[in-house]
Amino acid sequence: MKDKITKELVEKFSKNFVEQLKKSAELIEKNSYIKRNHFLPEAFTGDSVSVNSFYSIDREHLMLVFMKSNKNEFNYSITTGNVFDVFDPFRIWNRSKSTGIRIENSSNIKIKSINVRGMRPIDLYGEVEIIAEDFIFNMPYPRNTDAKLEYVMIFSKQIFLNLIKKQHTFANQIVLSYSDFFENTGEKYNLNKDSSVRYISYLNQLKISMSEYFFTKNYKETDIDNFIANHPEILKYGLGLINFQSQVIMKDIHGDYGQDLKPDLIGFDSIIETWFIVDYKLPWKKVIRGSGTVRASLTAEITSLKKQLKVYRDYFNDSIQRKYVNDLYNLDVKKYPPTIGIIGTVELEERAEFNEERFDQPGWFKVVSYDELYKKVCEFIDTTSKIQ
Repeated sequence: MKDKITKELVEKFSKNFVEQLKKSAELIEKNSYIKRNHFLPEAFTGDSVSVNSFYSIDREHLMLVFMKSNKNEFNYSITTGNVFDVFDPFRIWNRSKSTGIRIENSSNIKIKSINVRGMRPIDLYGEVEIIAEDFIFNMPYPRNTDAKLEYVMIFSKQIFLNLIKKQHTFANQIVLSYSDFFENTGEKYNLNKDSSVRYISYLNQLKISMSEYFFTKNYKETDIDNFIANHPEILKYGLGLINFQSQVIMKDIHGDYGQDLKPDLIGFDSIIETWFIVDYKLPWKKVIRGSGTVRASLTAEITSLKKQLKVYRDYFNDSIQRKYVNDLYNLDVKKYPPTIGIIGTVELEERAEFNEERFDQPGWFKVVSYDELYKKVCEFIDTTSKIQ
């Protein structure tokens, strides 16, 4: 059953998606000046959401239609052929044997409204992934009637099954996409606006710049530090943090450290609902020694990073210090906070060894390499680009 689309699977995904989306939006409301109706699509601005889902068993396409509602509802229907034909129960579109747009094996289709009349507006084949807001198209019956889908997602079978594995992260990325655009522009995301086009262009340029700074070794340590400082969204998107504070100063209240402590970042993960202490080193730091031998292990660079993060972690075990930082920066870090260390770049042939070694580390210490950070930021940007 793991490789099948079922009502239970789709219902669970829909419920988790809506719950995580609202939870992430609530956290943004709590920690900023913006409200969810400022940035979320209309379908998710009410108290409840209805979900109508349709699965084409022969083409293996799943369509999820989300609408603002007075109560949470879920419906699941099975169909055949083009999944959009559920809006043509009398098969009138079949008579014209014509289609406005044929989409085949594509995951980045930009659709806002389809005004084609007298024929099927869209026909889907192969691997597809479409996310559309306020999608308007013409229905054949009642004649010349426009249908408006507040929020619709369409996935081919394997794309959906892959998405199941990261459904909470996916919902969180959706919220971050909308909220970050609003914070940067003061507008709701709209595909047809020039500001949206510029925003997507900026994100795509960020991909290129990250690749240059992280992987070419053409930049000094201070250059990389400044690049990340000037683009805090790298750590925000790469780590999935809803709220974060950069360059927090942890005052050495008791004189235990000989100086104030300054982690690079303290941020809140809305999925597991906890604050993380984050510190990063250089991308060219070596992370595996003795690669390809039975003695392969993490390098002293990671050991040093772990010790540094443990000092930051232990700081919060003291109630006076914890209260000082939390009150000063409006945080709610608890005792024994988890940590993330970002360091190095892992080559393909080192990946298995790196994973084996880092999974042996204590649960409070998570190691992320720069190639992983880059990949996660790119995934976020790709998700943002798919929001139509």
